[in-house]
Amino acid sequence: MNYQKHYDAIIDRAKGREKSGYTESHHIVPRCLGGGDGKSNRVNLTAEEHYVAHQLLVKIYPDVHGLAIAAMMMSRDKRNGKRSGNKLYGWLRRKSANAQSILRMGHEVSEETRERIRIAVSKSDARKEHYASMLGRVVPDEVKRKVSASHKTSEKAKAARELLFARKVGVPRSEETRRKIGAAFAGKPLSEDHRKAISEGSIGKFISEEHAANLSKALKGNKNALGAVRSEETRAKMRIAASKREEAKRAKLANQQPA
Repeated sequence: MNYQKHYDAIIDRAKGREKSGYTESHHIVPRCLGGGDGKSNRVNLTAEEHYVAHQLLVKIYPDVHGLAIAAMMMSRDKRNGKRSGNKLYGWLRRKSANAQSILRMGHEVSEETRERIRIAVSKSDARKEHYASMLGRVVPDEVKRKVSASHKTSEKAKAARELLFARKVGVPRSEETRRKIGAAFAGKPLSEDHRKAISEGSIGKFISEEHAANLSKALKGNKNALGAVRSEETRAKMRIAASKREEAKRAKLANQQPA
């Protein structure tokens, strides 16, 4: 299909008629392609023509990401985030999502902007409806396993975890947040894979004196930690891990000494 021909036909038809009824101002040459705001680069289109024109522009210039995002925004009601009366095609949703991903790659968002987004999203009726529809929903174990397996093997998920971890490192948490995290994990059983991952990640890991003191302070009075009955296998693993930590500590101290 000749998308440029159809686009030109819409523009030419609009230029040759008088404005009547509801119309929307459209940039003939999009601003992201260098078009200006002058009258010579504007034309009044009906709402339907405007929507179709932007879809045609995405087809004509598939690598201009701003056009895909603009077309996507036209398909939603700004008041509540719901779909508008215009039909939203799957290809446009996928194109817009990919464009936003590329444009935001490596983009740092300020704390002020994050707070504004959080407030705006929390007030969204579409978000409230989504959460209401999820309440009481039972996710089958098979689906959970598939999601878990996908997250473990997906490169995108791995990159997202690393980015999230980097952003959280060194971020102080309030006492209220600490209590919520503690309550969420209290009494939660760990799977064998999770235990194994923690054990392997701790082997050879150097623990500072300050960290050891904080751990000791946190575990005081914890019945689950002090006086707990451990199997011989667990004790053997703990001894091996402690021995490797001591070796790593001695090696680090030796490297710090002047030659």
